[in-house]
Amino acid sequence: MGNNWQVTYDEIKGFVAQHPSIEIGMNVVSIPGDVRDDFYRLFDSLRADFVRDYFSASLEKAYALSSNHEKIRNELTTILGVEGIEVETSLNDFLRNPIGHVTNLLFDPLFDLLKSKSNLETFEEISTRKINVAFDTLLQQGYKSWLTLSLMRHMAPDAAYIVPLPNEVTDACDHDIGVPGTCHKQVPPDPVLANRLSFNATPFCPFLVPKVIIHSKLLNLFVSFLQEFRDVTGEAYSLSQQLEWYRLSELRSKIGRIRLWPDLAIYIARQPNELVIVADYHKMARPDIIVNIVQKNNLVEPGKPEMLKTQDKVFAPRLCSFVICPEPLTDADIETMKYQIQPETQQIEAVESRAKTGEHPESESTLPAPISSIGQSRDIKIIGVGYEAGKLELISNAIIQSRLYAELTSNQNTVA
Repeated sequence: MGNNWQVTYDEIKGFVAQHPSIEIGMNVVSIPGDVRDDFYRLFDSLRADFVRDYFSASLEKAYALSSNHEKIRNELTTILGVEGIEVETSLNDFLRNPIGHVTNLLFDPLFDLLKSKSNLETFEEISTRKINVAFDTLLQQGYKSWLTLSLMRHMAPDAAYIVPLPNEVTDACDHDIGVPGTCHKQVPPDPVLANRLSFNATPFCPFLVPKVIIHSKLLNLFVSFLQEFRDVTGEAYSLSQQLEWYRLSELRSKIGRIRLWPDLAIYIARQPNELVIVADYHKMARPDIIVNIVQKNNLVEPGKPEMLKTQDKVFAPRLCSFVICPEPLTDADIETMKYQIQPETQQIEAVESRAKTGEHPESESTLPAPISSIGQSRDIKIIGVGYEAGKLELISNAIIQSRLYAELTSNQNTVA
């Protein structure tokens, strides 16, 4: 860790001392025009130096994400023939200029330091906390965006559809503000061919709908991807008979107050109109695949393995669950991670197997504590993807090799 930012800080203090026209006090900031450019050059340099000194590894990850995300976004835009693919505004700013976005967070803390409202120790503490949170959040969001777009690209899409929000195609229903589920039932909208894709957060929508539905030449089926999980207030007049549905009240009773939504849910169907609604106020469609993004080191966090196992049991995807690691993984890494999240019965069998072969088994106290039975324990598949999109073939293979896929494609005419 360097101390370039402290050198620049001394330069700023010297610059202010040499220019008495500059006023920076508890309740005043006045920087005359003839010195403003030079002052802010040092000001911006200090913020950038601070990030480089303390967060060089995170910056390296951010620039790798930025270049890979731009590449897949451009490829998919061309393949689908759409005008563009939008992501959430703050994430887009971060992807376009990682260091510029995070240094903006230091504007107020640095002025507080120059005003003597804080000292160097406080500035370091506040700034480090702010940037840590920003990097953790934006790297996770950005990788999820890259993963979603890469999965779409891997599925060999030849058409993309969006679901028009109900309030865009019909008048909003009358209901009591703040009283969910009191509006009249609404007919689900039909999907329409997209000329632009947007993954921005939806300000209002009576239903939970996917941001995009593609037709996959690889599968000869329609595939939807859901990134954004939220409570909705509307009730659908009808729901797809081709999907399985959970009552949300029952899901919530199993989950409790903890939010256990996966990072990504994938659904497949013969026709796009079967995928337009993932949830209304009362019900949620059972996912075909759920995906979580977990850093290799984060899997050892207290409660993380249990959360993944509980989530798999509660949502019980029709095909399987995946844990995707943004870092490459060795076979040993995968085995270690598998041991953390595999069902308890498999762990015991693994210990007994090692004991029979003469290996020293872990003591009983090292095994994860059992969780209450919610559903059938299944295998959770782990992939160290990094930015090697070819490894996502394991997900498409899980679909193709499933009984569900055989049922959907049996005696099927051309879907497109």
